[in-house]
Amino acid sequence: VPLAFDTPGGLVHVEAECATVSAVPRVTTVRVSGAPSFVAYAGCAVTTPTRSLRVDLAFGGTFFGIADSEAAGVPLTPERLPEIRRLGAEICRALEGHDALVHPAGGQATLGGVIFTGPPQSPDAHLRAVSVTPDGACERSGLTGASAVMAVLNAMGLLEDGQEFVQEGLLALPARGRVARLARVGE
Repeated sequence: VPLAFDTPGGLVHVEAECATVSAVPRVTTVRVSGAPSFVAYAGCAVTTPTRSLRVDLAFGGTFFGIADSEAAGVPLTPERLPEIRRLGAEICRALEGHDALVHPAGGQATLGGVIFTGPPQSPDAHLRAVSVTPDGACERSGLTGASAVMAVLNAMGLLEDGQEFVQEGLLALPARGRVARLARVGE
């Protein structure tokens, strides 16, 4: 079942595969192809009230700060969720209005949140990711911003074009993706 959504981040194509499971039709797989993702600023120095660290600013439908959880000193575990939320909101405040938060096709943009990445628990996953919005809300599935994380990994040479990438969240659910093709965004 193909669908297309016009979003603020660009056109998103979605295709759902369905199968009958126990005599009930179910969606078994969803493929999403969104607007081109890219790194806007690698290694941006950020200072919060509690620490200094570096984050990568990347676009994946909206802008995200991508922070290494080990460098930030916060393990990505459910029991550390209050600290993850607090630090994520602090980093968002420090990044808001940054000069790099400009989409080449449309001017200044806001920050959608911070994605903390760290070691996965599943042997099938490459990274664990937790996304925190500027107001401290946390997305635990690990799906939000996966394309921005993949753009950073691709720019670092750690994710080849076409190579499968598996990202898990705090719920340990896998989100699978791949860099489908390179695109030019703006000049």
